[in-house]
Amino acid sequence: MRFLIFVVSLLMSTSTVHARECALPQADLRQMTSQPVTYEFLTCLVAEIADLKAEQQRLKAQVEKLQQKVGELPGDFRNENGKISRPNGPIVGSASFLLSARQGVSSASLPIDQAAMEMLCAKKGGCLISIFFEAEGMRLTDTSETIAVGPCALSYNSTSGAWARGTGCGDAGAANGVDGNGSPGTGGGDEIVTAAGGGCLLSDADAARSVGGAATFGADGSRGFYLVAAPALRESTGGRFRCELRIE
Repeated sequence: MRFLIFVVSLLMSTSTVHARECALPQADLRQMTSQPVTYEFLTCLVAEIADLKAEQQRLKAQVEKLQQKVGELPGDFRNENGKISRPNGPIVGSASFLLSARQGVSSASLPIDQAAMEMLCAKKGGCLISIFFEAEGMRLTDTSETIAVGPCALSYNSTSGAWARGTGCGDAGAANGVDGNGSPGTGGGDEIVTAAGGGCLLSDADAARSVGGAATFGADGSRGFYLVAAPALRESTGGRFRCELRIE
């Protein structure tokens, strides 16, 4: 009986939505242990519990719908030296790629996520890209050098692989090319989408594994863009640097 009194009191104090009101017998709660409980009250109480369970299921369904909507909100894709974090939902709000490099070694590259590239840049109006070069000294007191290029517009055709870059990301103005056209990667410039500080490049071909020279890029034999750190293209011979690409 004491447990029944506790349940009744809890329902009356915490429930905000009632399909019905169950009136307790006219007696002091402290004396309920010796007071009879009517059949009508128990019947009403069972119905009240059923109503609350139904309300709980309705609220649970609403919460699940809200969670689904939150998961579909635009999120940011990030790849820092191969460590990837991506949004829960399929929609990408922006993407950033960061690649650390060191002078005097062969070129390094970081693949640009193809799904993110197409979602952001193959849509009507394309996307905006910016690229950053940041030199890091050997000591904390060393002066750092930062070069930012962009933003500029980039459009990408996911069917043909053709890309077109607007002005604002290069001295030569606009540029265009075809991703995956099998070009030999001789460094003639058609592989480069944009660059910052000489050593940070966005290209439509992967980096060659040799140090510098004409073979900065490998053959563009497949679809995909790359953030390339090319230390040999820098005049400086010491220290480290970092490349960053942002796509919005």
